[in-house]
Amino acid sequence: MKTAFLSAAALLLSTATADVAPAFPLPGGPTNLTITYNNNDTVSPQGELLPRPVTAQAPSISAPQLSSVSNSGLYLLLMIDIDVPRNNTRVPLIHWLAPNISLSSSSLNIPSPNPVPYLQPSPPVGDIPHAYNFILFEQPTGFQVPARYAGLSSNRVGFDVRAFVGEARLGGVIASGWLRVQNLT
Repeated sequence: MKTAFLSAAALLLSTATADVAPAFPLPGGPTNLTITYNNNDTVSPQGELLPRPVTAQAPSISAPQLSSVSNSGLYLLLMIDIDVPRNNTRVPLIHWLAPNISLSSSSLNIPSPNPVPYLQPSPPVGDIPHAYNFILFEQPTGFQVPARYAGLSSNRVGFDVRAFVGEARLGGVIASGWLRVQNLT
């Protein structure tokens, strides 16, 4: 009986995925990202509600579980708000597209500039808390932002993450995390 319980627990742990916000169009990866603003405001638990001012600068991100993976390749990070009000519905907005990320120990080394620079979460005043998803992919060799997304930094609303992942040939999410922000000012 004890062996059966341990086997079932191991199976559940091996198939668990990291968190993404409810209604996010992709499943989470097998590991959680650690998202830290201002070197001391770590999102915990996933989905934590943060005050908007805390998010002014891009966070540092780590993936402790990835440090044991012997992958010398590069990674790509997306940050997406799925709650932008538009025409009486909610649509996604891309806040960050950061390719060519390397892993040092467990920290992500995010080079600059990015095709889509970090944009501070800024829900409209009085709106519901918005969910911001951070998703990490292994970057394919020779990665280039697909041509139809060339103007993405000036046209962020309506970003179709599924289409982008397919066209960029990114594969599955390997790590993810999320937070919520509400603008009370």
